[in-house]
Amino acid sequence: MDKFGELLHNTFILKKSYSSHKFVHYFEWGSKSIHFWDVERQDSIKVSLANTFNIPKFCRTVVTDEGRVFCIGGRHQDNMCCDWMMEYIEARKELEYKSPLLFKRSDFTALYSERGLIFVIGGNDAKSFYTACEKYDI
Repeated sequence: MDKFGELLHNTFILKKSYSSHKFVHYFEWGSKSIHFWDVERQDSIKVSLANTFNIPKFCRTVVTDEGRVFCIGGRHQDNMCCDWMMEYIEARKELEYKSPLLFKRSDFTALYSERGLIFVIGGNDAKSFYTACEKYDI
């Protein structure tokens, strides 16, 4: 395994309880696409989402230990921040809205806790910076 493959193998792995495959994923900002990189096969898969909206720029992604993928916050094409908390539903190839964040924000850090919590820390609303942390129970 080359150094890049080793890095991908050890970091940012999408864990799926129903599969032994390891994937790295990312949402393509300003589009309706999510990309999956198969670490073992060294191959990429692009999935077109069934949603009517584009992925917000500067959104953040969190993957749970169970393989659930969340797309959080960011900015719309008009540069307005959003409060979206969306989960990728693989069977429907779409993002499903969950309860919104307390504050519209982008450019933040998002972390997953093994206790089923997502923490959203810092960021901004395009006018001012946040220093607060939100706790989101998934």
